[in-house]
Amino acid sequence: MQTFLTVLAKHASLYRGLLGPQGSARVINRVQRRIAGALVGVATDWLQRDCPHTPSEMAMLTWHLLSVCGSGAYAPDTSASAGTSMNR
Repeated sequence: MQTFLTVLAKHASLYRGLLGPQGSARVINRVQRRIAGALVGVATDWLQRDCPHTPSEMAMLTWHLLSVCGSGAYAPDTSASAGTSMNR
């Protein structure tokens, strides 16, 4: 989420116009889809795995996911530690 907001701040005048009341429906839709898609995916996976983490842990992991989405990096983290954080 921090990365996403950093990008917005860096280009504030551009995004203010694109996301404002007279903004670009296409850009607004794209941002909303990315965030909504990430949240639905997290919730679905968590529920299908019988909620292996507490809601608090999932909230922290979700913030991390949203920050990755905001940065434009869509590839999953394939590092050795990434697999262990979600697979207890």
